[in-house]
Amino acid sequence: MTVFTFANNVDTMLAGAFSSSATSFTLASTQHLPASIPSGEYLVITLNDAATRGNFEVIYVGTISGATCSNLLRAQEGTAALSWLTGDYAYCGPTDGQMNALPQLGAANTFTGANTFTGSVVVPTAATTTEAVNANNFPSSLTANGYKKFPDPNSPTGYYIEQWGEFSGLTVSQTLTLPIAFPNGFFQVNATDVGANCYSYGSTPVNNGQFNIYISSSATHSGTYIARGY
Repeated sequence: MTVFTFANNVDTMLAGAFSSSATSFTLASTQHLPASIPSGEYLVITLNDAATRGNFEVIYVGTISGATCSNLLRAQEGTAALSWLTGDYAYCGPTDGQMNALPQLGAANTFTGANTFTGSVVVPTAATTTEAVNANNFPSSLTANGYKKFPDPNSPTGYYIEQWGEFSGLTVSQTLTLPIAFPNGFFQVNATDVGANCYSYGSTPVNNGQFNIYISSSATHSGTYIARGY
């Protein structure tokens, strides 16, 4: 992306004619011109013919010495390289290319190069945005009875949750409580018997924080479960 040098109130004329293939030109005045242009940056000069006021050329100037402009990028921003006469108008005004190179509030801006922000950068919380946010908004409890929140732009809270746990000593159908309640919805829960009595049984959500486990025999059961929701 082009990096620009800006100058206010540059409004002058050409000191001499130059052709459509010329690589430099001279202005009639140095008033308000910068003394120099940093390497890799460009000052934008727009030319307009004095005769009809209907012809324009946007030129990116890479080097300036007094009133002489060189290191040119001719015919910028959809204009054509033209031949110009002494007395044609030359000025620095905001152009479409300059404006599009600037970040805008409310736009999706991409920053390149070594950018330094001296103030604080505020990042919205996951509860109010579907954008990727600070990892601290997706906590976890990596224990035997724990949970993990995963970023998900389709969730109103901004995350999907997976929970797991262990149970033991169950002899009848019971209601078990999850490590945390799902804020919006409880999709499913799968329980597995890991004891000596490997009977089949099922489990269904009761509410966003609990589920029923159905025991198929009077034997003592131990096992694990995984629950998913958002």
